[in-house]
Parts: sequence; C-alpha cells; structure tokens
Amino acid sequence: MQYIRSITFLFISLACMWSCAGDAAATKSAENTESKYTKTIAPSEFLAAYEASPGALLIDVRTRKEFQGGTISPNAINVDYHSKTFVTDILEHDRSEPIFIYCFSGGRSSKAAYKMRQLGFDRIYEMKGGYQQWEKENKK
Repeated sequence: MQYIRSITFLFISLACMWSCAGDAAATKSAENTESKYTKTIAPSEFLAAYEASPGALLIDVRTRKEFQGGTISPNAINVDYHSKTFVTDILEHDRSEPIFIYCFSGGRSSKAAYKMRQLGFDRIYEMKGGYQQWEKENKK
C-alpha cells in the first residue's frame, strides 16, 4: 500500500512540475514578443505622443468618407482597414518606425494593430476610444 502511495505522490509531483514548466515556457514566449507591441494611449495624450516621436506615422484606419469628415491632424494618412488593399497599403510604411493608429471607436484600430503585429510592425500606439472619444474630449 505504501508503495502505491509513493508512486501516486511521485506522479502528482511530476505532473505539477511539468505544468509549471509549461507556464514558464508561455511566459518566456510572451517575453520574446515584447519587441512587437501595441500600447493604448488616452486621446488627451495621443497627439502629443505622436508629435514627440520622430519618424512616427499617424494612420487613420477609418473609411475614406469618415476620414474626409474630419481627422485629428493634417498629418494623418488614411489606410482603410476594410479595404481589400489594407495589407499592401500598410506594408508601404516602415515597420520599424512608431505607428500611431486610430479609427472611429477603437474596434478597427485594435484589429488593425493585431494584423500589423503579424506583419512585423514593431511599435504600434493605438488611441483609446478612437476619433469619437477624441472629439468628445476636445469639445470641452
């Protein structure tokens, strides 16, 4: 009986150690992707952060019609996330430079940031709440 308990204890101990090792590997994997990230910035700080980043691009991922209705800066470049050419259009830009992106409410820019990380963009800064939130904060 003692022999069975010892084997059971050993089996459970090994299973726990193996489980912890898997967590460490997942953490290590997350650390390795640290060079590619998206940082969400409040609208009140977004333009200042963009302007303080030499070589940065300001990308508006809304539709052309939305873009023509108003933008947060004359420096913004419109690259419609829903366009069939989004990937080729975004790949025209330097992947190592900081990219500041926004959309109307934050949904498309989040999806665009995810896609851009897959494409090798290193530093992506997303405006929290999008153009809609930026307008609310700037009407005060």
